[in-house]
Amino acid sequence: MSEKNSDWWRPAPGSKAEQRFQFIEAALGIAGTSFAVAAATWTFASSEDGRMKALLWWAFGATAFGAFVIFWLVRRESTEVRYGRTLGPFHEAHHRLRDAAYERYIAASPRDDWNSTVEESLREFASAFSIALGANCHATIKTVAPPDGATGQSDISSENLEVDTFARSAK
Repeated sequence: MSEKNSDWWRPAPGSKAEQRFQFIEAALGIAGTSFAVAAATWTFASSEDGRMKALLWWAFGATAFGAFVIFWLVRRESTEVRYGRTLGPFHEAHHRLRDAAYERYIAASPRDDWNSTVEESLREFASAFSIALGANCHATIKTVAPPDGATGQSDISSENLEVDTFARSAK
């Protein structure tokens, strides 16, 4: 059997299925240990013995705490994997911004030439944030300008500023 197919039952690394698989493994391990401790405690002590009942409750509490810690660790590992997956889109977005800046400032190209590169960069940024947050995200660049006829900063209130969309990740 080939190396690629040797673990056909194992879910993809970082997937929700893998998280659930790891949690079920941890929960079964904790439950098995808890039942073993409870069975041994019950076997060696009478049911009226208060100390043994306390020990059973302690075992239950320790088990619940262990389940919480393991769930937290699995969840944290998943978050770190998601953040790691954002590096590619962020890298691509910065490269596209670099290319757009070159076209705009050094090559002095018209806006139509470099605007599409900025929009591609925004799509990459939106993709990276979507991966990190686990929800669909959009990225937009807005411009803020004073209204026509404004002469100075003191003449303008924030309600009168004109806000326009310069570029966006989705059309």
